[in-house]
Amino acid sequence: MIVEVVVTTLEDALEAAAGGADRLEVCCALSTGGVTPSPSLFLEIKKAVDLPLFVLIRPREGDFIYTEKEMAVILADIEWFKEAGASGIVCGVNTPEGGVDIPKMTCIVDAAGHLPVTFHRAIDVCVDLFESLEEVIDLGCARVLTSGGRKQIDATGVAVIHEMAEIAAEANVIILPGGGVNKGNIQMLLEHPYIIEYHHSAKKQILSPIQTDVFDGNYHCVDKGIVRLENRSLEFGI
Repeated sequence: MIVEVVVTTLEDALEAAAGGADRLEVCCALSTGGVTPSPSLFLEIKKAVDLPLFVLIRPREGDFIYTEKEMAVILADIEWFKEAGASGIVCGVNTPEGGVDIPKMTCIVDAAGHLPVTFHRAIDVCVDLFESLEEVIDLGCARVLTSGGRKQIDATGVAVIHEMAEIAAEANVIILPGGGVNKGNIQMLLEHPYIIEYHHSAKKQILSPIQTDVFDGNYHCVDKGIVRLENRSLEFGI
């Protein structure tokens, strides 16, 4: 079982590696769903851990409908991280109608070149999940990160993920469950023969010694003890 852990700091990366992560997704601002990490963060993590690093390319929070100017930033970021030694790219673009933006995603896949592309949870906001999955497969993406079209994975989401895995397996595309993976659903997810990877943040909350009404000083970081969720019984939030 391949476990991908989301990391937003150097400390996260070290904890994830110590806990047995197989791959890291590097991003920033996870509380907003994640945005493109800084070059310095990526380089420091690359120096510190010997794991494949997939990089989230997302120029801002909010939806995944991007202007041409935003696409220029996306493509420039992909080029930089590719040259810096990223192992994969994580990205997704929607149309305003709730589909996959095929022309823009074609540019992204082309820019990634030899790097595998994970189409992220932009798939979960598509109007027709299975039609969009077929389009993502045709684009040449290697993975699809999904909660099964749910805000967080639930029983319905597990069933959808399993069905997606059946379709994707025919094209050797991996369905990567993520978004609410926990002790209550991990075994149901992994019982399917085509679910061979999962994605989570393995987070614990850190309470700040400074508590004020000005801002929330608490934050989350990776807990190495819950990285390998299939071997643990602890529940956590994504």
